[in-house]
Amino acid sequence: MNRKYIIQKKENPDMHLQAFAYQPGMSGVTLTWEWPIERNIRFLLIFESEDENPILKDLISQNHPHEVIARDLASHFSITIPEGRRKFLICPAYFDDSQQIVICTPELVTDWIYKKTEVIAEISYKPLLFSQYKKASIKVTPTDVELTGLAIKAISYAIYTQEPNSEHCIETYPIDTALITDYGHLYIDKNHTVKFILNPDYAHLIDLVTVGG
Repeated sequence: MNRKYIIQKKENPDMHLQAFAYQPGMSGVTLTWEWPIERNIRFLLIFESEDENPILKDLISQNHPHEVIARDLASHFSITIPEGRRKFLICPAYFDDSQQIVICTPELVTDWIYKKTEVIAEISYKPLLFSQYKKASIKVTPTDVELTGLAIKAISYAIYTQEPNSEHCIETYPIDTALITDYGHLYIDKNHTVKFILNPDYAHLIDLVTVGG
């Protein structure tokens, strides 16, 4: 094992992080925490891994790249995910009497965190003169054109009718390549609206932003 770090053998609850949380974002994740009661905890080590079950001992022995966060400087950290998905191991650490760096156990491990892509869904309406209908123009634009196929699988649009105190869906339709390369036009009742819907199975990969409407 790399002699730079050793792993604590006996768990000490006073050395645990408090209120640890993580918030995935567009390009990665933001980690937040409160430092342990034990003031000897002077920093955190943050490892990222592409393994289903990352093992701290292996990461240390492989001299795996990681971030070091000092207690006196921050209680949050943002990490970018270049592509795919990652898990993060968050490890409080301290200096022992011989000035070796000791990593506390058990380490915290996040769930899978995915790099997201933003998809812009545009909606605009134009009333038709002397008609009960209006023209709805819609378009879907992924920020990464290489993810067009993902957007087509993940997003649909629906026509809703507006009642005095409620609304309900009349029909749902899939999007296609045509709606990504150009505007699509619908003629709908003046009391109807169009909404884009993100399949929950893809919510970890796509941030759907609706413009107009």
